Amino acid sequence: MGIRTLVAMAILLQIPALAAEKVTVTQLENVVALCQGKADKDAARKIDTLTLSERISRERYKKLDAELPGQRSRAALLVLADAAAFLDLPASDLPVVAPPSIDKQRKIVISAVNFASETTHKMPDFFATRDTTQFQSTRPARKIMVLPAPTRTVGRTELERTEPFRQVGESRVTVHYRDGKEVVEKQPGKEVSPEFGVTSRGEFGELLPSATSDLAQSKIAWSHWEQGETGLLAVFQFDVPKDKAHYQWTYCCGLASDGKPQPVSEREAYHGEIAINPKTGVVFRLKVKTEPSEPILEASEVVEFGPVELGGRTYILPVRNIVLYTARRYDAKMPVDLSESEDQASPDSLGSGLHFEFLRPVSTAINHTEFENYHLFRADVRIVPGEPEEIPDTKPAPNLKPDSQAQP
Repeated sequence: MGIRTLVAMAILLQIPALAAEKVTVTQLENVVALCQGKADKDAARKIDTLTLSERISRERYKKLDAELPGQRSRAALLVLADAAAFLDLPASDLPVVAPPSIDKQRKIVISAVNFASETTHKMPDFFATRDTTQFQSTRPARKIMVLPAPTRTVGRTELERTEPFRQVGESRVTVHYRDGKEVVEKQPGKEVSPEFGVTSRGEFGELLPSATSDLAQSKIAWSHWEQGETGLLAVFQFDVPKDKAHYQWTYCCGLASDGKPQPVSEREAYHGEIAINPKTGVVFRLKVKTEPSEPILEASEVVEFGPVELGGRTYILPVRNIVLYTARRYDAKMPVDLSESEDQASPDSLGSGLHFEFLRPVSTAINHTEFENYHLFRADVRIVPGEPEEIPDTKPAPNLKPDSQAQP
């Protein structure tokens, strides 16, 4: 009887106590419809209990956002959609169109590689505002009872979200792109919290050319058609091994040998998706998911591109970026060697090979970034005509110059 009780506890303790309810996009639409007429805080509380099993398109997201009662519920919808940005769209959202021939697929991919390479060299000097909001969900440390191998299961239970996301930081900085280089104008107190997470970079410069260059030398396969804002998009999946990868991520923070937190910067194998205009080769979305190891459990990024007018010409530039990181949190007060923790019980004392494991806190951070207020680096001089004023002879004549105004 005692052994049966222990086995039951072992199974139950591996299930997240507050696992969010998983819903489809259609079910989310039904939930939002029921929230109409309710208080904003009540609608937000309901959305906080959900997690999406599918990616939500921009069109459906905008519609739901307009139906919600206030700012709190809209923020809950935003982070819910961002957390699902790395999933597949509902099958009902995909156009029923035959895939292109192998030869046509090859031409589409080559045109995307050429687009990424040429765009970097042809972009003018400009600056833009990078507006980032950081959300975080942290599951506290816990002790669980684990079944002996090969009975026990590991892996996915660690990635299940068990706590609602909360906003933990925000920043609004100016990003300059000049002479092919990206520079962030630092402003004290404006950066996202460095305690946990990642700050995005390279969206204007090296990210797209680097990824498409890797893509051209790696495994790539046709996935599906999607309906974009300007027409059909050809979506391909790719898989880049570590020895060919140039995509690099930086996370804060891991644990150094001296027990102190330190930033972790790695170049790992990764896979993802790329959405391409089949007629022009323009890339409208790039999704990257790395294959990290402890303490990182998941590291993903999605960059969305769109048309931006600069100086009377239209360029394809980043408009949105979503970064998601799931990692174990390290605390100097916690024992580094868990095998020697006093929380560990001897398997022999429990019978049947059962034992306890102490799990460190697991945090999932989402950085939602919008790029806005694009401006060219240039100066325009405007001459304002007018009659000069008559100056009395008793006063020294001033140094008169045409009235000019510099515009960025």
